[in-house]
Amino acid sequence: MTSQTGINGFGRFGLHLLKYWLDRSEKSSFKINYINDDYLDIHQAYEIITNDRYVKFNKYKVQVSGESLIILQPNGTRHEILYTNSEQETIPWIGKPDIFFECTGKYTESKYSSLYLKKNTKLVLISATSWDPDITLVYGFNHEQYNSGL
Repeated sequence: MTSQTGINGFGRFGLHLLKYWLDRSEKSSFKINYINDDYLDIHQAYEIITNDRYVKFNKYKVQVSGESLIILQPNGTRHEILYTNSEQETIPWIGKPDIFFECTGKYTESKYSSLYLKKNTKLVLISATSWDPDITLVYGFNHEQYNSGL
């Protein structure tokens, strides 16, 4: 089963997450369906994807089509990711993905990140330090403790 995923925040961590997923999407247990950033519009996100000095998307063809980022892999696989530019409370796709990545660095407390736990969304992963998480996982240290339960 492939989980639908959304990302809020398209800074350094969100950019790396997208690239990491694309490079492994055929074997991944999740699919990035949504990205939101309250600061960057879709054209600014496109510029970052296509021109970042450190995270290279060279082997992918990236396009903007309406409100979506279209990413074509060398093998012909096409990914369409809805991109929104909304404040946290008004993200139109809240409750649609199974997993929500909070990558802004702004909403690290559970009272803010729990806003995403609606309808289909059963799991919020926070990319920054959080003072009150259910569990803190560090890949390579204790990541085996993660059990999605999805």
